[in-house]
Amino acid sequence: MTKIQHRTYQEHRAAYNKIRDCIAGEDRLKGQGEIYLPRPDGMSTRQYTRYLMGTSFYAVAERTLRGMVGAVTRNEAILELPPLIEPMRDAASFEGNSLAVLVEDTLREVMSLGRYALVLDYPQEGAAPASAPFISSFNAESILDWKEQLVDGKQRLTYLRLHEDNEDLEDSGVEQHLLLTLEPAYTIR
Repeated sequence: MTKIQHRTYQEHRAAYNKIRDCIAGEDRLKGQGEIYLPRPDGMSTRQYTRYLMGTSFYAVAERTLRGMVGAVTRNEAILELPPLIEPMRDAASFEGNSLAVLVEDTLREVMSLGRYALVLDYPQEGAAPASAPFISSFNAESILDWKEQLVDGKQRLTYLRLHEDNEDLEDSGVEQHLLLTLEPAYTIR
């Protein structure tokens, strides 16, 4: 049977959920109830509900993240693109977002969760002449399995399993995964 998830995936996933809840703020945390605010012994459900509604959560995580992304993107990035991929400046992602939006989304995800996958899809031979490459993005929760190997004295990603969430495809009840086997580029000296 094929392994679907990395041995540390569940541990990472639990941390991602907590981080996303903190960034989402007070309403999300209150919605989780006893996960984040345990009920004191002897407190009735009604008392706990009032107790929970009376608590507050300062949105320091979301504000800090917004400030850090804003500080990095305050000045527009200088991107020099070859003419062949110049159209990516205005439509770089699969969703049609500009390169600037893709950079901002990537910064936000990496700064909050520390992990985000970007996969460049390049048009195959025979594609329309004006076809430009685009970048598909995968959040941390979608990175199911990975393998690293030592290549030329450095740890390199050599295998990646990504969960594809494509709303355009018919829901057959079967998860779709993108498997990437990345050939290590050995340097010949």
